[in-house]
Amino acid sequence: MAAPHQKKRIVTFAEGKNMSTEKKLLSVFSAAFYQRVPADDLVGWKPNDLNIISGSMGAWALERKPGEPKVRVFTPEQKRDGWHVPHTVIQIINDDMSFIVDSVTAELAFQNLTIDVLFHPILSVTRSKPGRLESVAADKNRSAAAFAESCVYIQLEQMLTKELADKLAAILQKILADVRAANNDWPKLMGKMDALIGGLSGFSGFVEDDDLHEAQSFLKYLRSKNFTFLGYRSFRLSGGDGKTHSATVADSDLGVLKNNKSLYFGQSVDSPEVRALKRSSSPVMISKLIDKYSTVHRHVPMDAISIKIFDKKGRLTGMHLFVGLFTASTYSCRTSEVPIVRQKVRETIRRAGFPSGTHDRTALENILEKMPRDELFQMTEDELYAVSLGILRLQAKQRVALFTHIDPMQQYMSCLVYVPRDRYNTKFRLAAEKILEKSLGGKSTNYFTSLDDSPLARVLFTVRLGSKKVKSFDHADVEHQLIEIGREW
Repeated sequence: MAAPHQKKRIVTFAEGKNMSTEKKLLSVFSAAFYQRVPADDLVGWKPNDLNIISGSMGAWALERKPGEPKVRVFTPEQKRDGWHVPHTVIQIINDDMSFIVDSVTAELAFQNLTIDVLFHPILSVTRSKPGRLESVAADKNRSAAAFAESCVYIQLEQMLTKELADKLAAILQKILADVRAANNDWPKLMGKMDALIGGLSGFSGFVEDDDLHEAQSFLKYLRSKNFTFLGYRSFRLSGGDGKTHSATVADSDLGVLKNNKSLYFGQSVDSPEVRALKRSSSPVMISKLIDKYSTVHRHVPMDAISIKIFDKKGRLTGMHLFVGLFTASTYSCRTSEVPIVRQKVRETIRRAGFPSGTHDRTALENILEKMPRDELFQMTEDELYAVSLGILRLQAKQRVALFTHIDPMQQYMSCLVYVPRDRYNTKFRLAAEKILEKSLGGKSTNYFTSLDDSPLARVLFTVRLGSKKVKSFDHADVEHQLIEIGREW
């Protein structure tokens, strides 16, 4: 961790009668800046170095337009800034709200940028209408007229060029705009979901009772802090010229989907997502937007929750779309706690027909509990039955095996590869990834390895599909290739 070096004042203050006022304000800012920073974070810092950082942050905070983030990314230079550190620095001043720091740090991690120093005090401030800083205090000392501001100071291990620093600043501006949109529209998103939960009761004539109950329970489950709602959009399906058309409902967008942000979802009645929704017996469909990474909270593909809209005759006339992220609790809880998932698990166990308490019943239940949660969301009941029974057969004869399924929107194929632990290593994973990409004509977007007390290692590959290549996918041949590379290591 490099400390800053200073040879002259950080800020040139206005001359005359305002000089002492600004100096006092910066002094108060510096004191408040570290007041709630954990003591362990300040170990090893010299007081002068801390003053340099808080002074620079205070100067950056003096002016900020209401409702807008203020971001800069730069490498401090002695001549220009009055201090120097051989690392790129990020400074952010913004209204305090959820997801600021985790959204910023997720983007930095995505860009393989390493954080060396991070300070994030939340200060209580007052500003003039144009945005001039008038008073500041630690957040716990907030006055009635004050509001909370997040002050983020990040020092990277890397030193970026000016061009790269400017690009990063522009990206962070967009991220913070999405963070603000998601926060500002949170009450509307919750209101929309509440209305839909109540409205599903009107589907009783068009949807099987069990599917309807699970759908309502699932939406209530999402509402109970198990889903981070980030955006909403409504689509209308209408007839004309003997054809059916799909269109976004005007002014329906909320959160990160505002301002007609491109989503490539539901844009035509022939789109995979609309076809999948029509096929589904449930009024709710869960999917993954594999090409649409969240800019808020976590840099991962967003989850999509689609809800059917019926007319009085039970005809599908549109859909509601919520985008966001399942929370960690969804991935760590038991399957019996997640509606729709529990329905699939119950049906799989019923179809298998193993008596309660038997070895096969217990083993199958264990397999279903360990199944990646996203796979349980995406698989149909038939797919889950076939895959879980196939995995069960591996318990008796451990070998390299492949299980696949295409997501409902036909964007990607999930490939579960099982391999005896003593044959699994990085070389096997890389070779398996190449085989899958070549066979599917696609690109592996991520992988997750699971090593537990089982004698089999499991790797889940997500392969973005190429055009039409999946039709020629030879499952048996690909599995044979994987078996062969398993013998080589």
